[in-house]
Amino acid sequence: MLSQATLKTEFLKLMDSTSPDFAGWPPTKAAAAANWCNAYNVYALSAQDVSGDPLVSANLPGMISTLVSLLPEASPTATYKLAADAFDAAFASYWTGALFAFLVPPVPAPPGCPNIGGTTIWSVEAESKVFAVASGVLGGLLEAEFAVVAPDVDTKAASLAAAFHSATISAVTVLIKGSDSTLPTPIPIQNACTIT
Repeated sequence: MLSQATLKTEFLKLMDSTSPDFAGWPPTKAAAAANWCNAYNVYALSAQDVSGDPLVSANLPGMISTLVSLLPEASPTATYKLAADAFDAAFASYWTGALFAFLVPPVPAPPGCPNIGGTTIWSVEAESKVFAVASGVLGGLLEAEFAVVAPDVDTKAASLAAAFHSATISAVTVLIKGSDSTLPTPIPIQNACTIT
């Protein structure tokens, strides 16, 4: 299960130069992008689909390369929006096509995202895969966040972690497919829901 506190801790390693866990100031934009993406990955590896199955794979290399290519260089023309949009695109790269284990079928009626098909009762779960990442959710949160100067690094790490966490649990949708409990021939069943 995703932990916002874990994400804050990982962000502090990138931001708090007084911490013994400080990663150091990165010498290049590519190194900075890799640091932020790896911090997010530590957090995201605890994601679960609606049935509680764990994340099996996501696209960390794609996240890093997208952020490197889109993150603006520091300049008078760089804006909060450009930086926020770069993180939004990198976030989408990370999650698009991500796979979850298919060990436990969803319960009969998960809150807010009911099972569709047949009896709505699962017998077999055959696939669990991210099929949609809502565009602009993380970007909108970060644009506002980047424009605010926090009173201290702990506060800033907490608010950035809150933005990433909020986007992760609301913008990523997993489609689970399988078979229902109809006998003798089960009928296809599916569930589309966000992650936790």
